[in-house]
Amino acid sequence: MTNRQDKHSKWEKEVFSGFLNVYKRQYGIALAGEVIFGDAPDIQLKIDQKKIGIEITQGFPDSMEQKGSDLKSTDISQRDFGYYLYETLKGTIGFDDFELDIEFSRIQLIKRQYQALAQQCLNELQRSGALARLKSGEPVNVENLGQLPDQIDQLNFTTPSLLKGYVHSGGRALSPFSDKELTPILIKKHAKLKEYKSCDEYWLLIHINSSMPDAFRNTDIRLPIQTLFTRVYLYWDKSEIIPLKD
Repeated sequence: MTNRQDKHSKWEKEVFSGFLNVYKRQYGIALAGEVIFGDAPDIQLKIDQKKIGIEITQGFPDSMEQKGSDLKSTDISQRDFGYYLYETLKGTIGFDDFELDIEFSRIQLIKRQYQALAQQCLNELQRSGALARLKSGEPVNVENLGQLPDQIDQLNFTTPSLLKGYVHSGGRALSPFSDKELTPILIKKHAKLKEYKSCDEYWLLIHINSSMPDAFRNTDIRLPIQTLFTRVYLYWDKSEIIPLKD
């Protein structure tokens, strides 16, 4: 498997790599071939004589996906920093089976500061003993008493064993990924299909990061779905693939 383009999003590469692993585990089939990262579609996968165009997108709850994809800059920076902090902590803890809920202050997040802010969070988690408690599976709540970055009021962690009835601090119960979320994604991607490079098949991969605040926990999709894509998969980060059209 080769990659001819190094400028593509690190996130999309990581998502696709995880998808390939889960696909092989779940279906017993290795999607082995030449991989070309680019745009329109995000990925071209060449297997034997077949060229598959794969578009990757993210599935967000309404609280994060405001007015379609037109998120406010504050929401975008909070979302992106949340991903960055989660990945940083995951690498330190050594497992990804935890939920992260961040309560932000009104102070603006700046992308070039993400690394320093994440390190400051990690330092406080280690200093306070919260990191050790999280590793043992305990719920952890860390308030900002002057040690966390000014942009963060509180960090809240829990693990799947404690998720029954779990509601985020904003009061929103965890909801399923439904037609309400799927329909605008399909409308948006269908409009761009005519601009895609020529392929034999087109797949749509909708990624759900279950570690994020307000993440979805299951699905409520009416099948069969109406789509121009050859296949549509809902990909729960590193755990499960749900075929919506296969």
